Amino acid sequence: EVGGWGSAVGAATETEYAGMLSRLVPVLLAVDPSLKLIAANACPNVSVYYELNERLAAGWNAPYLNAVGQHIWANSHHYYMRQPYNWTPDTMTMAGKLPRSHALASLLVFRKLLDAASPHPSSIALDEWALGPPWSTQRFGLPHAIYGASLLSLITRHAQQLRLTSANYYEPINEGAITVGPWNSTLTPLGHVFELLSRHQDGRLVTLSEEWGHRADDDIECLASVGNTETSPSWPDGVDNDGIKRAREDGEGAVLLLTAINRNALAARSLKIRVTGIETRLRTLPKAISVECCILRGVAFEPSVSNRIGELGRFVRRRRSAKATLEPAGAAQAPDGKWRRPGARHGIVADSREVTATLRIEIPAYSIMQLAMPTVILTDS
Repeated sequence: EVGGWGSAVGAATETEYAGMLSRLVPVLLAVDPSLKLIAANACPNVSVYYELNERLAAGWNAPYLNAVGQHIWANSHHYYMRQPYNWTPDTMTMAGKLPRSHALASLLVFRKLLDAASPHPSSIALDEWALGPPWSTQRFGLPHAIYGASLLSLITRHAQQLRLTSANYYEPINEGAITVGPWNSTLTPLGHVFELLSRHQDGRLVTLSEEWGHRADDDIECLASVGNTETSPSWPDGVDNDGIKRAREDGEGAVLLLTAINRNALAARSLKIRVTGIETRLRTLPKAISVECCILRGVAFEPSVSNRIGELGRFVRRRRSAKATLEPAGAAQAPDGKWRRPGARHGIVADSREVTATLRIEIPAYSIMQLAMPTVILTDS
């Protein structure tokens, strides 16, 4: 990041900052043309986006973008959300929904202001984000994890619209994600979220139903991707069904990975998931296939259970199976429950055809469920 923050004590004015970048940027790129330079923002560490607006509207971005904008890789944006003074199921639910109601609004406004400031294409680096702020927070638990999962899912889906190049949590060690002591280290609930969501890396985003996570008060936030997902500690040995394993090994298909976050700390929520375009190589299609799920279940945060107010809870990792029913297009279901192509011999389905899989899942309160489904079904197990 080049230069200082616009709101720091003794910081440069917008004109001085533009002049400084005009001198520094050519020299830096002459030494290493591959450098990815990030310009400082006008008001870091904001909790509400209108604080940022006031500084940016005064003209912070335009001078430096017009001077060296074509050489700037991204523009810094910090977003720290202040957590509630007291933790109850109601405030936990509110915290889980803050990314859509506040953080996304902040990024959208920043995107609009950058576009208005200069004709040069300009990206955003969300190079600091957290709930807390973390340096003044003594205890980390489920609210920080659900907030983080919701924010990461949201900005991943909106990255292209925002021209968002990166997002960095500040800071993971002993401030939210990893607790490090003299002799050991452990993941916090947020650390478990980072591990789970990392399985989406290198995947292709999948468009989701308009019913999921498009309003600020929605309980469910989802992220879906397709890729050749490798087995990780998030999925204990053996949880992938044979279809997923065969598709991966044969290179004939990929895995649809769906992560669903229930941001409601008071109640479980159900989802009906319908996936189209799955290919089957089976001549006789089974009625359903098994889909393995990994659940980070929130526990020990409900006052009615712990008899204490303000407990932040923890995740318990669980494994379960769900049944996805299969329906091929243009086929009829026989009395024995199997699907057959009209006019085909008994028990015969086309050698290769597309099917639709449908399943229902229930996500416990303040919990996360991740499921993997093959896009090519090679076995009926």
